Amino acid sequence: MESAKPSNKTLVFIQGSGSIPLFCKTENTIIPMLPLELTKIVKKWNLNLVLVAPPGVECVEDSLILDQNYYKTDVNGWPIMKYRQGNRLDLYVKRYLSVLDHLSESNSNREFYVFGHSQGSRVAAVLANQNSTIKKIALASVNPISRSHEAISKIRLQHLSGEVTFEKSQALIEKEYKRMRVLNRKENKNLEELSELSYTYPSLLEHILILNQPLRFIYGSHDLGTVMEADKIMLSFIEKGKSNLSTKVYNNMEHNFYEGDKYNWDQVFEDTINWFFNEN
Repeated sequence: MESAKPSNKTLVFIQGSGSIPLFCKTENTIIPMLPLELTKIVKKWNLNLVLVAPPGVECVEDSLILDQNYYKTDVNGWPIMKYRQGNRLDLYVKRYLSVLDHLSESNSNREFYVFGHSQGSRVAAVLANQNSTIKKIALASVNPISRSHEAISKIRLQHLSGEVTFEKSQALIEKEYKRMRVLNRKENKNLEELSELSYTYPSLLEHILILNQPLRFIYGSHDLGTVMEADKIMLSFIEKGKSNLSTKVYNNMEHNFYEGDKYNWDQVFEDTINWFFNEN
């Protein structure tokens, strides 16, 4: 989606996991699945906005073929096969590199700014390592280690808050350790296992520590899968003597920037774009 006025600034937004289209077509209208006022954002900042639909999913899908949560699934309720086959970090990065290369061919002076959310943050980090035209990177709502680490952090918090006993929490954590040991040794991995491992090794932290572009890490203080390890990112940058990282924490917000019933994505997006284009 491009702005009305010519612009060299291009924002690439990489959404999180799930076989969800960019837009859903109902009987009367077309609804954006991203909780953002896209047209307003593009006009205000005079930029080009790039959105790429997940593998096997059209940009616009009819609501009648989506499930109640707007996912495109098969008859058994699984994400469609093309999505499952394409949901690997290396394949996602390849898709976005192809898009950026195509856009660069039409405008050699184009500047790219990349904003990833959740799983999209992992894609954004690797993409920035492989494309030197990316000027700044924002990563939101992502555990710096892995999804397995995220699951364990949530269990730890459940114990600390009294939701589960110590014995129960330790049993669940040991179960997760065992699952990862088995997964790493397994020779014939299925599509979901290949996908998980692609987003696990190397860790996100390893990917971003080698970045030299300005980088912002964004998360909500109530995003339980992220907040327990978020400080590890800044401390690791300090240890390496790197000063290209800043953080933005939103109080009382969770993974998708809900604060109770209030949805705050527009504010988060506005703040991030302001960082992209108004700060050095």
